[in-house]
Amino acid sequence: LNYATIAVCAFYFGKFKVDDVASFSALIATASYQMLEIIFGFTTIVQVGGYFSELTGITGRLGLFLDAMKSVDSLQEKSKTDRLDITFSDSVCDTVASLENEFFFHNFSLFDPKQNVLIERIPQLTIQRGMHTLISGDSGTGKSTLVRSLCDMWPHYVGLIIKPRKDSLYVIPQNSYCSMGTLRDQITYPLKTDAHKKNYATEAAEHVLVSCIKKARLSYLIERSDFNWNTEENWPKILSGGERQRLAFCRLFYKYAVYGADAVSWVIMDESTSSLDVETEEKIMNEVLQ
Repeated sequence: LNYATIAVCAFYFGKFKVDDVASFSALIATASYQMLEIIFGFTTIVQVGGYFSELTGITGRLGLFLDAMKSVDSLQEKSKTDRLDITFSDSVCDTVASLENEFFFHNFSLFDPKQNVLIERIPQLTIQRGMHTLISGDSGTGKSTLVRSLCDMWPHYVGLIIKPRKDSLYVIPQNSYCSMGTLRDQITYPLKTDAHKKNYATEAAEHVLVSCIKKARLSYLIERSDFNWNTEENWPKILSGGERQRLAFCRLFYKYAVYGADAVSWVIMDESTSSLDVETEEKIMNEVLQ
């Protein structure tokens, strides 16, 4: 660029016979400024092209999203129609009438947004309180989607499913939510009402928090010399994936300690120990079973 600028100026210098050095220097400065403006213009054109490419990609994804939403709506209408057409035998009706805080499936099938069948058909299944049930399968076969349907977060299924009371369910996802705040806020999440804050602000409540942290194998978080229950920190950046999973179990222990067994009659875990080593996983699961 420098050589090109000087060459252009030399050309004009010879053509217009600029005699003094000052005029030649001014000509070089003017040419340099104009060259920079040209480069800036080309840079702007390239950037605008990148923006258009990004806009094209976003528009394409929005189109796919709208198509998927239309498919979901049609599937939901189909699911409602299929549910209305289902008839149950007397034995099934008697079973449903006798249920008490249990999961019950009858002719249950689960779908994804593209109307692909994830779970073909569960003829009849009852899961009673106290049973330990393992659902296994390859990635993408609908295990997490089934958990969502159990929590009323996925309505795209056909058949019958009877669920326990919502206040007796406790779901531990694979990735637990953390936020800015104190460690107390992370453990008691999502219990954020003023009345609850008064309850856990005492020393006795802190004793419960410490016990829950130890059960979740996170005691080193409160053993720091500068630790304070009222110090706000950026926990999403502080905690690793495995520590977040242990924090989710800490919340489970806390809810059990404060509200009793009825509040956690059912614990649904969606690969909630995938980031833990075998030894830590075994110790935490023993605490859960106790």
